[in-house]
Amino acid sequence: ACGALRNLACHNSNNRISFAKVGGIEAVVSAMRRHEHVSGVQEQACAALMSLAYRNNANQITITEEGGIKAIVSAMRRNEESVGVQEQACWALKNLACNNCNQTAIAKAGGIEAV
Repeated sequence: ACGALRNLACHNSNNRISFAKVGGIEAVVSAMRRHEHVSGVQEQACAALMSLAYRNNANQITITEEGGIKAIVSAMRRNEESVGVQEQACWALKNLACNNCNQTAIAKAGGIEAV
């Protein structure tokens, strides 16, 4: 599901807005928490958050408020050997860091060290 959401949100700003309105961000972060030891879920969830955060300030804020930054950093720590998780998590943090407030949140969550 996270992979499909990522693909649908990737190049479509209207989909990014729609997914956020119907709880898509909360669902992705929840999936990361429920399946914290499943690297495939973590990779696709990070990719979905990357797409949802792309050039969308409101989604960037919502992702942070829902615990997305902490979930991304946690995924990086739990899946240090997974190139896919690391790559998608870095992209997600990059898109989230476009919001100045998120830069501090990323640092506080240990995102700098994780990268």
